[in-house]
Amino acid sequence: MKITFILPVANLSGGIKVVGIYARELAKRGHEVVLMSTPLPDMRLRSKVKSLLTGRGWPSSKQPESHLDGLGLDHRVLERWRPVTDADVPDADVAIATWWETAEWVSALSGSKGAIVYFIQYQKDTAIHKVTCTLAVASLFYCNSNKHQSVFRTFQQK
Repeated sequence: MKITFILPVANLSGGIKVVGIYARELAKRGHEVVLMSTPLPDMRLRSKVKSLLTGRGWPSSKQPESHLDGLGLDHRVLERWRPVTDADVPDADVAIATWWETAEWVSALSGSKGAIVYFIQYQKDTAIHKVTCTLAVASLFYCNSNKHQSVFRTFQQK
């Protein structure tokens, strides 16, 4: 299967780490996996000056370190921060949104980009999980709790 994960900015957060683990394991099973992410959004000049004046220095526009670094996966970062579009995403069997913001982007993709999956991780003890898990607008909705239930059951057979 050809599987595309759509992520926000790739960094050292736990959510990105979990997506990296799933992507790596799917690739090990022979699936073609692509990870798409955005770079950091551009800071306004006012925010840059404020950072300098408050002693934090001039902010770097360098892409942050990520749990995806060194995994040997096809990780593509957009040229600037913006929603992911059809032109960015390769044709695939499955397109997976991994964040509330990417869910909207993935829902706008054409059918050639794959079946839409919402892979949403949340803290069970937060109120937002009830809202997040009931807003399914795609053909398949997958909700992952702290127990990290395996999405591999869906993709075990190639």
